Amino acid sequence: MPILSYSKLSATSIINNIGGQISKATFKLSIFSPSNGMLPTIAFTDTAADKTFPSVIVPAGFLPSGITLQAVYPILKFRGIVNSLGSINAIAAANKSLRIKLATGAWGVDDIIAMIFANSAWSVAGTEGPGDILISTIDVKALITGDDVTVNFGCDETNSGDAVKVTGASLTLKDVECGLLYVYSI
Repeated sequence: MPILSYSKLSATSIINNIGGQISKATFKLSIFSPSNGMLPTIAFTDTAADKTFPSVIVPAGFLPSGITLQAVYPILKFRGIVNSLGSINAIAAANKSLRIKLATGAWGVDDIIAMIFANSAWSVAGTEGPGDILISTIDVKALITGDDVTVNFGCDETNSGDAVKVTGASLTLKDVECGLLYVYSI
């Protein structure tokens, strides 16, 4: 059987050419917010407040044609945490969330919970802590049904009352990126 070039054939053509052996396989594809050369920092205090996180721009044609979208999971990653409290600092209450909405929607109307943080998450005892990559277990496919969308990420205290707050002075996430993990089959 000849070796097929993906660049010249669609995923469906490749599958048909190899006898449909992987026609029910599941694939994953992720995309992150553009950095434009500099990644933002996001500071939290002991007062919950609205926070804007980087948006994810999913271009038209990002996903292969002819797929069946199974799930979309939000991703949050950051390079490190800076703690200015001088003692242990962490998220101060349970069920604080990161929300998403399409850029065409409005906070408090069209947003949904993308990720829920537990009490004491991001706990840092010293002045700095390591970064992390968090992949949500919440499937947001009901809102994000494909590509060619811009997705805004944020904490919304004004409308939802569930924005992140921390136990002390300031806890800052460094070099923050948001992303989406698409799970699909052909």
